[in-house]
Amino acid sequence: MREKGPDKISFDPGAYLERRTLILGDVNTGKTALTSRIMEAMCEAGLGERIMALDLAPEIPPDVMLEKDLAGVGGFLRVPEARGVLYLRPRILPPRLMAKRPEEAISIAQENLRAIEGILERPPEARDILFVNDMSLYLHAGDANQLICFLRKFPTVVANAYRGTKLPQGPISSREREQVDILVQFFDLVLEL
Repeated sequence: MREKGPDKISFDPGAYLERRTLILGDVNTGKTALTSRIMEAMCEAGLGERIMALDLAPEIPPDVMLEKDLAGVGGFLRVPEARGVLYLRPRILPPRLMAKRPEEAISIAQENLRAIEGILERPPEARDILFVNDMSLYLHAGDANQLICFLRKFPTVVANAYRGTKLPQGPISSREREQVDILVQFFDLVLEL
């Protein structure tokens, strides 16, 4: 059963265990903050050592932030300290913000994909709960169905992805929308912010 909407948000860890939850929204709608809060609730319930957190949020150089007049785009997961969470974060750059031309954006997206796939090929290290921040960074060049193969290894998934209009449009954005639509079908619970 697919449920939608922020009114379905719960911080009871039991609401997410043995389910796959996807949080969708535009820039600065609180996707990462909500994902972090759910992780905190799970850690408070003593589940930290079962969690693997894959943070795909981009590193945005300060000069790009200044040039684009941005206060911030996205953010990194807040991982509770000393709770046993396995935290993985490859170096990712934001294609739409760094590139001057569509070809450059595609090239950056492909570099990101290589960095992410290095992590996706790793075994989950006996973790059964997966958190993923900013899945859309993978989907710029990666394939939703391949990502689903990785996600299937975890009975519990809490992830977020960009689906909005605030970032520049172009081939990266078009592909991202198509791939997110495929990914949505895989999740049990979809929260749109």
